[in-house]
Amino acid sequence: MSSPYTSSPSPGAAGNGGHFSPYAKGVAPPPLKKYTLQPPAKKPLLHKQMELGYPDIFPQRLNQDEDQLTESNVCNGFMDRPVVSNEHTCAHDMIHGRLVDDPKILADLGGFMVDVLKRKREASRITGLSTFKPPSRSTLNDTKKEQWLQDLAGGVIMLRKLARNVPH
Repeated sequence: MSSPYTSSPSPGAAGNGGHFSPYAKGVAPPPLKKYTLQPPAKKPLLHKQMELGYPDIFPQRLNQDEDQLTESNVCNGFMDRPVVSNEHTCAHDMIHGRLVDDPKILADLGGFMVDVLKRKREASRITGLSTFKPPSRSTLNDTKKEQWLQDLAGGVIMLRKLARNVPH
């Protein structure tokens, strides 16, 4: 069985069932431009004076560590060094030891948390006068009530205007 790619004519060839390509008659396509990596237009620079690049974009540069063909890179693959050397360690034992050794630290920490909760409660209080005014209740006949409900369901008239006189 022959390959379907070799037996069928190219889409740009003449007599291919209506497909048209401007390059089928010997006209060469324009040369392609070399792609250069550009950051997105909306991403701000990390620093104005220094070349730190853009956040979350890491373009290739010459002589990177991962490009060096050392024996360990070839045998084991490139292992990137972590930014923080001890990010996987736990400080629980160190902190727990300090809290057990000195009960004053635990009391100070408890007092600090009580102070934080008091300040949070005070900041969440509403201190100004209420500006809420209940809408005026108007007695309307059945046709006007029905019209008000249709306006409410229609969504054309603003709710602020409809809330001025709520029928009852």
